[in-house]
Amino acid sequence: MKYNGVDNVPTVNTIKSLNAMLHSMCGIETVEYMGKMGHRYFVNSLADLIAQEAANPRISAHLEYLPCDGGGQVGNAAEANKWLREVDPSLATPMIRLRAAQDFYVFEPALLTDRTVCMPIRWFRRGSTRYAHACDEDVEHRRLSTWTRTDATKPNPRRVQASGAEVLAFPIWLYCDDTSGNLSKKWNKHNSFLFTPVGLPRSLGHEEFNVHFLATSNTAPVTEMLDGIVDQVKYVV
Repeated sequence: MKYNGVDNVPTVNTIKSLNAMLHSMCGIETVEYMGKMGHRYFVNSLADLIAQEAANPRISAHLEYLPCDGGGQVGNAAEANKWLREVDPSLATPMIRLRAAQDFYVFEPALLTDRTVCMPIRWFRRGSTRYAHACDEDVEHRRLSTWTRTDATKPNPRRVQASGAEVLAFPIWLYCDDTSGNLSKKWNKHNSFLFTPVGLPRSLGHEEFNVHFLATSNTAPVTEMLDGIVDQVKYVV
C-alpha cells in the first residue's frame, strides 16, 4: 500500500491487536475437546452464538420465547402442540415480566387481581396477550398430598439463579450432516453439527444467516462430537 502512495498504513501488529480486541468484544469462543475415543475436535460456544442472536435487533424482533396458541392453526413451531402442551414446563420459559418489573415464575403461588391464588404451570401467548396454564386453589377436605416439584419453602430455583435477570428459553433445531461436498461419502467425509433457532418463523429459519455452525470433523465420529455439544448445552442451562 505504501508503494501506491497510501499514507498512515497500520502495522501488522496493530491489525493483530485490533482483531484481538474485536474478537474479545463480539467474537465466538471455540472450545477444544478431547473425545472419549481419542479424537481432538472443536466446538463453537453455544452460549456466545445464542447471545449474539438475542442481541441482533434484526433477529430478536422475530424470536418467540413463549409457545403460541393459534386456535388450532399451526404455521410455525411456536404454535405446535409439542411446545404448547407437551414440553416439560421446567424446560420452557419459566417466567414472565410485567411492566411494574414484577417477575412471575412457574411453580410459585401467584395472587390474582381478584385476590384468588393460583399456581402457574406453563406460560403461553394468545395473540399479543400472555396467559398461563395454572392450578387453582380448590381445596378438598381430605389429607393433603406432598408437594415434590420444588422446595415449597423457597422460590423457584430459576429465580435465585437469575438474580433479577429475565429468564427465557431458547430451543434449537440441532442436526448433523456430511458437508464435504463430495459425491462419494466414502472419502474425506466431514460430519458437521449446525442449528437454527426454533422460535423463528419458518421463512427466517431457512435463511442461511440463521443457520449456525457448531462443530465439524473428518475423524471424530458423530456421537463423540455430540458429547462436547451436550457439555455446551448443560453450560447454557
